[in-house]
Amino acid sequence: MSPRTPEHMTWHQSHHAVDGVMVHPSDGEAWKHFNSMHPHLSAESMNVRLGLCTDGFNLARFFDLLRDSDEPLWDGCTNHSKLSAVAQVFTIKSDHGLSEAGYDKIIEWARSILPERNRLKENFYAAKSVMKPLGLGYQKIDICPNFCMLYYLENAEMTECMTCRHSRYKPKTGRGKTLVAYKKLRYFPITPRLQRLFMSPRTTENMTWHQSHHAVDGVMVHPSDGEAWKPFNSMHPHLSAESMNVRLGLCTDGFNLARFFDLLRDSDEPLWDGCTNHSKLSAVAQVFTIKSDHGLSEAGYDKIIEWARSILPERNRLKENFYAAKSVMKPLGLGYQKIDICPNFCMLYYLENAEMTECMTCGHSRYKPRTGRGKTLVAYKKLRYFPITPRLQRLFMSPRTPEHMTWHQSHHAVDGVMVHPSDGEAGNTLTVCILTCHLNQ
Repeated sequence: MSPRTPEHMTWHQSHHAVDGVMVHPSDGEAWKHFNSMHPHLSAESMNVRLGLCTDGFNLARFFDLLRDSDEPLWDGCTNHSKLSAVAQVFTIKSDHGLSEAGYDKIIEWARSILPERNRLKENFYAAKSVMKPLGLGYQKIDICPNFCMLYYLENAEMTECMTCRHSRYKPKTGRGKTLVAYKKLRYFPITPRLQRLFMSPRTTENMTWHQSHHAVDGVMVHPSDGEAWKPFNSMHPHLSAESMNVRLGLCTDGFNLARFFDLLRDSDEPLWDGCTNHSKLSAVAQVFTIKSDHGLSEAGYDKIIEWARSILPERNRLKENFYAAKSVMKPLGLGYQKIDICPNFCMLYYLENAEMTECMTCGHSRYKPRTGRGKTLVAYKKLRYFPITPRLQRLFMSPRTPEHMTWHQSHHAVDGVMVHPSDGEAGNTLTVCILTCHLNQ
């Protein structure tokens, strides 16, 4: 609307570009590719281009890829484009374990039976240059052949494993100067793969469907309809505001992540408004410890809590009894399983023996005689089983504890000095035993 702004908006077409100097995106190669693909748009200087932040993604090469997908394999070919032919033979190579030399031989033969001036890439190396803009590249990282460590980041220059002292490289043969690692890891970065999903309007629609679909109460058709999604949104509003931000799922093996977030919230909420000594969680945890250390019954616990609530300020958040307190502590993964056992400690009524009513060794009855009209069977004795898996999982929920849990592998051991069991011979034997047991399962 202003005579000044059109001058700036069309300056990219009227200014004089200097070779090797880029003062505007129109001086770059990507702009030229766009112009060649859309001449009807580039002919008018007032048509506006909106820039896209690609975070390292090579957009010019991606446009080359689109051009290859439209270019026929040979003039008159209707079955394959230059890109689809390479993609299909790449799939055959992958599915049937074909070597690079074998791939090159097949391509040599295929080119010999195709019409002249065909566009099939002549070998595997050339074909990779066609496929690379898809974002399917990978990074090779040398690793210890015993899987102890990666030669990566701060360890990239090391020549032997810091744990088992195995050499990184194979012995040199002949006069070659190239160092060959014993084993390599192929790392497939996830960022370009996620970026690629947003290059097509169809996949973009699927990737953002969780925010645009209409949820029906009581029906879960997507994780976004579940309770775990809502605490994440409330904790990270800047991420949840943009539907194109991607959430990667974590397999928790039965661990209730939504309830764990509730636990984190309880740890920040003061016991009463203005309280600085205790949070809602820490108060319950401390009185739970007192109950455990001094063998306090549930009835005794309830009496103490009743008294404590009477002397606290009004609207305090201390749970009113043992049952309610357990609901706060349960997300910690500190639950347990009750298993009936023989009062003479002969057996557990568990797994295949769960339905038995008397001990197979001493013949003692499992249940006490019924009194009154109650239908509930009461066992003479119970075992409380504390599963170790959720307790170990909990140690990896904080950024601090994983560092301690994995320290045995990252620390530098000194010969003759044992600062951790992993430095001793027994640690090596134990590792072998654990691996053997795991492999035999």
